[in-house]
Amino acid sequence: MSNTFFTFFLFFHFLSVSKDSKGFVSVFHAGEILPLCVEANKSNTGIYGTVCMNTAQGVLHTSLTGKNVSKGVMTTYDATGKSVFGSYKLSTVSSCTQARIQCNKPECGKQPESKPSVSHYIQYGTQALPKEYPWQGLLLRNGKFICGLTVYTSKWCITAEHCVVEKGVQYEVAVGITRKENLPTAPKYKVKAITHHPNSKIIDGIPYSDIALLLLEDEIQFNNSVQPVCLPSKVYTKHDDCYLTGWGRNENLITQNHLQEAKVTVVDNEECKKFYNIDISIICFKHNYPNMPSCYGDSGGPLVCRNSYGRFELVGVVSFGYPLCSAPNGTAAAFVNVLAMRGWIVDKTRCKIRCPKNNKCLYEPEICDGVSHCSDSRDEKSPYCSTSVSCNFGSPFKCGYSNASSSNPWYWTSILHQSPQITSQPSTGGDEDTDEFMIAALSATKDKPALMESPVSSNVPCISFLYIAHSNSSSTQAVLNVKAKVENSSAMLPIWNNNKSANVTLESASLHWKLARLHLPSDTKSVVFEAYYMNPNNASFITIDDVQIQGENCKQNCPANFYKCKNDECIKNTYKCNRIAECSDGSDEMDCNQVPG
Repeated sequence: MSNTFFTFFLFFHFLSVSKDSKGFVSVFHAGEILPLCVEANKSNTGIYGTVCMNTAQGVLHTSLTGKNVSKGVMTTYDATGKSVFGSYKLSTVSSCTQARIQCNKPECGKQPESKPSVSHYIQYGTQALPKEYPWQGLLLRNGKFICGLTVYTSKWCITAEHCVVEKGVQYEVAVGITRKENLPTAPKYKVKAITHHPNSKIIDGIPYSDIALLLLEDEIQFNNSVQPVCLPSKVYTKHDDCYLTGWGRNENLITQNHLQEAKVTVVDNEECKKFYNIDISIICFKHNYPNMPSCYGDSGGPLVCRNSYGRFELVGVVSFGYPLCSAPNGTAAAFVNVLAMRGWIVDKTRCKIRCPKNNKCLYEPEICDGVSHCSDSRDEKSPYCSTSVSCNFGSPFKCGYSNASSSNPWYWTSILHQSPQITSQPSTGGDEDTDEFMIAALSATKDKPALMESPVSSNVPCISFLYIAHSNSSSTQAVLNVKAKVENSSAMLPIWNNNKSANVTLESASLHWKLARLHLPSDTKSVVFEAYYMNPNNASFITIDDVQIQGENCKQNCPANFYKCKNDECIKNTYKCNRIAECSDGSDEMDCNQVPG
């Protein structure tokens, strides 16, 4: 890579770049070229990264000390903004600091090997040369090929949303091969996190915003066989050279071992609407041969077009088409319109935090993920992470809940990281919105209990939460207590436990979630959940989910979708008349008119 300094002139969506030796950034705004200004005390890596990308200079290397100017253009983040920088609004200001940056210029969109022409198609296709499309990758699910993908940076790949909807599986990225038979020896990278487009949806069988970003655990090593693609810089027309690649089925619906390539033509929106009900997230391409150019197995793969500099830009992601890929001559296939997604891609793949000691770049999925990646743990603290007493525990950060004891181990964990010794537990979270909940490890004892403390808060009169304290033997006990930490005191006040009597008794063998509603002392600053086991076995467990702040009268009524027992307990409506007494007074099984048996 080479480090180069630039001054950039951006004209709406069309870019004019001139270089100088100092790296100051300027922008065309309101009819004149003005210095681009930034606030010195804020992180501006998103803006800087966009400048590097939009001017085809790769990624941000570093920001440098700017200079004071009498007039410039200031960028302000706005989710509705539609400037050349994405979600930012531009305004003219006086007396500001002009941005100065240094970009790395990687060789994106470059073909180490190429052919003079491509005359055939993936259906009726021809084979791609080795290294001809070095950004083409394979998406693996539990080790098996399912979709294509595109290498965007050393840490990010792009694929179709419908390729990554399955949960509880291991996704991997394989790169650098043309023949699938070489997959066992291909370089592979585990997917660390998946970023789904917020507008992704399926309506009447058509996927809209069908795009997902894959963050990898390790960096891809680039060479002649593996290179990143460029993002689109313009609207392409039928006069441009565009190519589709993939290992999908051919005209005989046979999956291909060798990477296939197809030359395709963009279809304007009016013609595309003759085939599909499209929006801005969809773009169409076609050829004039029988069937569509893409088919099953090509999903998620790249459609690239050659720009005026001879580099290839990712214009489309294979999305959908006619069933069985069979259609009359000239029928269009549908792709994700990457140009419409460019701002979102740049924002989600940019560096959000740089750790102070090692300058490590952290991306959005790595922030507030329950792991301290920076030595000072800034990635797990405010203002990056939002804390809340109300929590469904669906995110790794767990709303800021933490260990209440400096001497006891952290015995609470989520269902996705549960202790393997526990052989019985609920199949889903109590809130039904997420599959995760908190579970206390079996190693928690009365002397060293599992202690989980909520974030500090004030004016919390009452809380509710779902829980299960389960044991299936008269010799075992599962104990759950709730305590309150109050202002100006180090003591924890007992508020509630999961048994009516002072002596702990066996909980029902049911695995159903129960609701607790608790009034708190007026000077409560945090709530502590304390759990432990006595003589536990592998079927014992204690779980908590869906903690919610409630109003003053939270014990008078049960929430929606809950049944109020005669003793004022609350159970889910679905538990009533199920032949299991969920209410401690058994009132949920009264007056059920069930047929004996």
